[in-house]
Amino acid sequence: MVLVVLEEWGCDPIAKGIARSPEDARAEAERQYSTVSQQHATLAKVHWDKQRAIARQRTLAEGDDAQPLEFAYRCYRDNHEYDESEYEVIERHRILKKTKKRIYVEDDKYDHRRPLSGEWWDYDRSTFVLDRREFEITGKANRSSKGWWDHCTYYADPEIYYAERRLTNRPDCFKALNLPADASTAEIKAAFRRLSRATHPDAGGIAEEFVRVRRCYEEAMAIASRTDGADDA
Repeated sequence: MVLVVLEEWGCDPIAKGIARSPEDARAEAERQYSTVSQQHATLAKVHWDKQRAIARQRTLAEGDDAQPLEFAYRCYRDNHEYDESEYEVIERHRILKKTKKRIYVEDDKYDHRRPLSGEWWDYDRSTFVLDRREFEITGKANRSSKGWWDHCTYYADPEIYYAERRLTNRPDCFKALNLPADASTAEIKAAFRRLSRATHPDAGGIAEEFVRVRRCYEEAMAIASRTDGADDA
């Protein structure tokens, strides 16, 4: 465990050393310097943030290949202030690093127009962690450092989010036929044929269930026909 205490920004450490544990490191620093305040601990953190940013800047500058642009997408619905209507929000966050188990994503939204100063603080980027296995298999993962009050699900592709929306926001008749809300009339007919063979009384099914499937089919066809007509117009 290494502890460095700075008296003020930009100066050399006035207490430093190596200890077996954080407690021993703090005791040794206090022996050298007296009581270690939170102010000095914060300055030490800023110092090491700067050193890591400089090291990251040097690594990228010495690399032969440009770092590829990969993104995690934060997708959710929000409300307009003036009329309370909903709208979709899609934010891109750049993936900065991948390990065997984790993906490190930049906390700030990606903006290709943001100019770089060329200084070390361009590379001092706050990140959060996503589970790599979950993100790559399911196409989404929750941000572990956030709570229920924030929109914390990040997607590999916005289309995964839109597909979820189509499945969750659909009329009951489409749910009964196990179809997405944007199903075509041909898909509705195919689903009805499949379900009617399983529920028809002549095939050993229950009459009430067959009637329910028939009613859902008619409602879904009416909705899909209106949608098709609107698209054609």
